[in-house]
Amino acid sequence: PYDGIPFILSEQLKKPFKYCRMVWDICFMVIGYLLGGGLGVVTLIIAFFAGTIINAIKKKMEILLQ
Repeated sequence: PYDGIPFILSEQLKKPFKYCRMVWDICFMVIGYLLGGGLGVVTLIIAFFAGTIINAIKKKMEILLQ
């Protein structure tokens, strides 16, 4: 569900997936931090770039599957 919800939000809100995923990851990063978790460099990189990477791979896969 964690990975699927940004796809649903993107379709429902008519917003680009990469931005929905970025906001989704940052929200959970902040929640984790507020609950006592740590923030590292990798956490920040994933939060800001996972949506862009997933979106790029999704576009490549759509081309291959046509």
